[in-house]
Amino acid sequence: AQIGGASAILDPAALAWTWPALGPSSAATAIGAAAFATAWVLRSRLAAGAGALALAASFGLTGHIQALESPGLAPWAVSLHVLIAAFWFAGPITLWPARELEEPALHARVARFSNWATAAVPVLFALGLWLALLLAGGWTPLITTLYGQLLLAKLSAAGLALALGAYNKAIVTARLRTAPAAGRRALTLTLGLDVVLFAIALSAIAAATSLTGPPSA
Repeated sequence: AQIGGASAILDPAALAWTWPALGPSSAATAIGAAAFATAWVLRSRLAAGAGALALAASFGLTGHIQALESPGLAPWAVSLHVLIAAFWFAGPITLWPARELEEPALHARVARFSNWATAAVPVLFALGLWLALLLAGGWTPLITTLYGQLLLAKLSAAGLALALGAYNKAIVTARLRTAPAAGRRALTLTLGLDVVLFAIALSAIAAATSLTGPPSA
């Protein structure tokens, strides 16, 4: 809409100024999509991993982080942040205690996910806080501007989800072994709350990147 309609998308004159900004991110997205399609057809974990890395990289190649005067390592941090977030957001899908999922398989999934999350999610939170401060321009604009407040809302939702994850690891995992029925009910509840918190976090970051922008922008 901003460049003049669908016919302008492939207009060489438009591409001359849109491609330098959007080309790397678009290329990474296309590579990721192709890798995922290959993974689906060939059932290849290697292709799926490559697709995940490419799609995560696409987020670091565009957006507000690229508008910084000196991005430095920030684009890499964004890509890693998105990659870990995608892993975490998949938790309610992969760990959902469906009736047909047998107890040994459920226990194995929960244990494997918890082991990875214990190391990865704190990194996710630390990267999110650092990137929020970098984009907002410090603590004061992070607290006082709409952009910063939306980023804080995202971080708050992530913090609550992190607390739920700690509860799952400390309490629910043990309950799944000692009282499977009660453990499944508890896991269903916490995963449902995770979905709500993830939706809040995604809505906040979508609003921050679409409806407003960094204070310095």
